[in-house]
Amino acid sequence: MWLPLVLHVPPDSRAPVCCQHVGGPTGKTQYHRLVDSLTGDERIVRGPLVYAPEPLEHLVNGTEEALMINAQASVIVENRSSGILRLVREPGLFYPSPYEFVLGWRYSFLVEEQLYAVVKNELNGSTSVHEGPTLLMLDAYEQLVRMSRKVVVRKDEYLRLVDRRTGAERVVHGPTTVAPAAEVPVVYHFLCIVPLLEWCAA
Repeated sequence: MWLPLVLHVPPDSRAPVCCQHVGGPTGKTQYHRLVDSLTGDERIVRGPLVYAPEPLEHLVNGTEEALMINAQASVIVENRSSGILRLVREPGLFYPSPYEFVLGWRYSFLVEEQLYAVVKNELNGSTSVHEGPTLLMLDAYEQLVRMSRKVVVRKDEYLRLVDRRTGAERVVHGPTTVAPAAEVPVVYHFLCIVPLLEWCAA
């Protein structure tokens, strides 16, 4: 009597080794970060979804939540592959791309009408002046240097500003308010014109 030949077929090494579940009834804002232990490649899987990881993939950081961005709140994100920072300002749910990690939140703040803000870009060293009233959101590489009160130039007055670094000079006539350039100190000269042609300097 012949018996049937039974061959043992090893499992396909390419078949999924397990299944992970992203999200659930309230899991629409969740995601998984998967890293290939051999190549270091990353991918992001958004929920809700049932998926099968690749054989060498492993889950890092567990189940994470997407972040809600709005006009007052943004996030600073670092790309761990390139080291570049960026500020995410687009309103709505934010899911990071592969290799991106959230460093922290950035919140907008009010620069009032009588004030101005001096901001420095730490990447290229440049400075900028933002006059109030405005709602200011600093970029990823920007830092607030100071908030100062605008200089008021009244009617029949003018203001002479001299850049001590370059010697460049400009004259501003009143009535107006001035937010002096921030990158170098400036010299102020106030000349008050009165009916008897008297003048005073400060």
